[in-house]
Amino acid sequence: MILHDVLIFDGHRHLKGGRGGGGGGSRGSSSYSSSSGRLESSIGITFDAYLPHLQVDGARARTDRAAMAATRPATRAMVTSSDEVDLDSAISQAKEEAASNAASSVESGRRFETYSGDYDLTYQDGGEVMKGQMSIQLTNNPQLNGYTITGVNVDEDGSSNVIDGFVHYTGEAWWVDEVESGQDKGLRVISAGKFDLENNNFEGTWKASSGRGGNYIKFDSTNATKTFESSADASPQTLQEMLNTDIPTVYGASDAEIPVVSAVQDVEAANGPIVSAVAVPPPQATAVASAPPLNATPVIPSVYVPKP
Repeated sequence: MILHDVLIFDGHRHLKGGRGGGGGGSRGSSSYSSSSGRLESSIGITFDAYLPHLQVDGARARTDRAAMAATRPATRAMVTSSDEVDLDSAISQAKEEAASNAASSVESGRRFETYSGDYDLTYQDGGEVMKGQMSIQLTNNPQLNGYTITGVNVDEDGSSNVIDGFVHYTGEAWWVDEVESGQDKGLRVISAGKFDLENNNFEGTWKASSGRGGNYIKFDSTNATKTFESSADASPQTLQEMLNTDIPTVYGASDAEIPVVSAVQDVEAANGPIVSAVAVPPPQATAVASAPPLNATPVIPSVYVPKP
């Protein structure tokens, strides 16, 4: 039997409110009769047990074990809670669903580096409507294809901090916040759904470690801000961009003179004429870096030797 939402002091029954913390007439609430020693739940299960010094809150059931040991009858009902295990299962399911939905969704809007905003939220808790505020910060994580999420939530249960979570680039999201202090200290809540980061709103559900859950009726921000990369050219150059880059090539100038090697007849010798080759350099030869001229052809040096 899982006990929620009841505080019993000196045989009197007290209810408290808040997300997952309880509320009058809420689903899963329990009642206790001090005169009969019978514990009755709203789902029709009765335990014949003497339970003095029993204290129950939205996060977990707690008992004064020393007092029970001194006063318990020969037979008693052992009250345990499996809520924490159930919430871990809900967290795993939320992660899987977010990843699956993101894989089949289309990303919209430009990716940003950081995001921050204060959200006003309204949510269902049993038959009641509760309100709260949440400050959210997102940080880009390209390795994980999304944004890490941090933040602080303030509602009827008190203040809670986001201890884990992730937002995909497509907006699918999940996060867990935990109450840090007060009567509901240790209460954890898993939220799952989808952000519209262009219009700064969120649609989804919540479930607390108390076993309670509901829908978010309203979850939006009017002061959200984003920061982007300082330069749009920060991304690496693509192969196509590299191929289109104009790289200068060295060509021979069209007006450059080609060196000519000429042969001149030297003195007559007894055994025949002696011919010596003399290289005559041109007045000037230049090479410049420029774009190739139209109909350019390679310049090939030639050697001319006249007949003797």
